[in-house]
Amino acid sequence: MNVGRTSIILALLASLVTPAVADAASTTTTTSATTSATSGTIASALTLPAPNKGIFEGYLPALACTSVGNCIAAGTFTDGNGNQQGVIFNEVSGTWQTGVLITPPVGAVSTSQGVTIYDAACGAAGSCSVIGAYLDANGNQHSFVVNQVRGTWQAGQALTLPANALTSGLQSAPRSISCATGGNCVIVGTYNTNAQSFETHGYVDNEVNGTWHSASELVMPSDANANPMVTVSQVTCWAAGNCDAVGSYIDIAGVTHAIVSQSTHFAWHTARALLLPASASAFAGASFSEVTCASPSNCVAIGSFNNAAGALEPMAASMINGVWGRAVAITLPTGANANPATFYWGYKGVSCATPTDCAFGGDYVTTTGTHQGFLVNERHGTWQTATTLHLPPGAKYAGANGGVIAVACQTAGVCTAAGAFVNAKGLYQTELVRETGNTWGAPIVITLPKAAPTVGVNGGVYGLRCFTSTSCQVLGSYLASGSTYEGFVVNE
Repeated sequence: MNVGRTSIILALLASLVTPAVADAASTTTTTSATTSATSGTIASALTLPAPNKGIFEGYLPALACTSVGNCIAAGTFTDGNGNQQGVIFNEVSGTWQTGVLITPPVGAVSTSQGVTIYDAACGAAGSCSVIGAYLDANGNQHSFVVNQVRGTWQAGQALTLPANALTSGLQSAPRSISCATGGNCVIVGTYNTNAQSFETHGYVDNEVNGTWHSASELVMPSDANANPMVTVSQVTCWAAGNCDAVGSYIDIAGVTHAIVSQSTHFAWHTARALLLPASASAFAGASFSEVTCASPSNCVAIGSFNNAAGALEPMAASMINGVWGRAVAITLPTGANANPATFYWGYKGVSCATPTDCAFGGDYVTTTGTHQGFLVNERHGTWQTATTLHLPPGAKYAGANGGVIAVACQTAGVCTAAGAFVNAKGLYQTELVRETGNTWGAPIVITLPKAAPTVGVNGGVYGLRCFTSTSCQVLGSYLASGSTYEGFVVNE
C-alpha cells in the first residue's frame, strides 16, 4: 500500500504512450508562464498524535468542510513504533485540534503498511465520514469507513463487499466518497475476484439514513472483458441516492473506455462509455479521473484519451439536465509536446460555478520535456484554450510532482487553484492562483511552517475548499526534516 505522491505518479506515467523526459534533464528556466508573485500566505502546522514519525510519505489526501472554520482532514501517518496508521484532524471555529488516531476495524494488524486513508466527506456539521483500507493478518486488504456521529468519531467499520469478492487474496480499496446529507453517503472503490488473474471490478456502497448497506458490484457494459480492470476514480452526489461516478474499464478487445455510472434513489444503473472526441484513436485508452456537479443532473467529468497519433490529451464531458454529451478535446497551451502526457492528481481538480461555467487543471509535458501545470475554463458552455499555470519569478517549471492539484470556483470566472512547482534551487514549493474576470492572476506562494524550504517530492497541496473568492481552506504536507513529512493548513 505504497501511496506517496511519487509512487502515484510513477505508476500512472508508466502507462503513457511516450514517457515524459525527466525534469532534471533540462535546466532551462521557463519564462513564458512566469509572472510576478504576490506576497506569500502563511501556513500553520498540524499536530499528529504522539509519538509519531510524521505523515507517511507525505500522504494527506482528505479534506471536507461544512462551513468556514469547521472542517476535517485525514491522512496516513507513521506512529512511534513504525506502524502505518490513520489520523483525523478536526477544525472547530477556525482552530485545528491535535490529530485523532483512527481505530480500524477488528482484524486489522499494526504493520508498516497497515492502514491507508483515501478520502473524506461531510453531509452536515458533526456528520462526516473518512474512508480507507487496512490489512489483516493474512495480508488481505479490506475497505473501511469511519463515521462521525453527532460530532463524535466512531471506530472503523469494514465494508461488506459483493458476494464474488475473494476471501483469501483480497485486494480492495475505496477511492472516493460523497455525502449529500448527513447519514446519506456513497463510497466507490475496487476489489478483485480472482487471485491468479487479478480480475478487478468496481463496487459502490450506499449509506442510507446512517446505515451502511452491503456493497454492490458496478455493472459494466456488455462488451466488458472477463477481467474488466475497472477503475472508479470519483463519485459526487447532488441529492441523497442521486449520484454520478466516473472511471474506466477494458472491453473484450483490450480497449480502455471512459465510463460514467449514475444512481437514482440509491439504485445504480449499468455504467456506460461516453463518446470520445472525434480525434480519438480506435485504441484511445480513455479514462475519466474526476467529476463534479454544479446542480442536480448538471455535471462535468474530466479525463484523458489517446488521439490518432497516440498522444495523451485532456478531455471534458458535460451532463446537462441529466443527459451526458460527447467528450470534447481540450487544447493545451502553445509549447505543449506532441504527446503532452496529460496527468491529473485526482484531488478535486475540477469545479463548476454553474452548469456551463467550470474550470479544471492538471499537468502536461512541454516540447523541452519539462512538466508544467495547466488551467482551462469553460465559459457559457464552451471550453477555452488552456493556459499555463503562472509561476513565481525564478521558478524552473511545475515538475513531474507538480502542476495544478485542486480547483474551487465560487462564481463564473472567479476561481482559486492550488498547485506545486520547482523553484530556482530545484526544490518543490506550493502556490495558490486566483482567477477574476476569467483571468488567472499572479501566484501566491505558500510560506511553510517554520520556514521549511520545501514540501518535498511527496508533499504539497492535497485539498482546497473555498467559501468566497478570498476565503479558502488549504490542506497539504511538507518536508519538515530529513525524510519526515508533517501536515499544514492555510486558513484564509
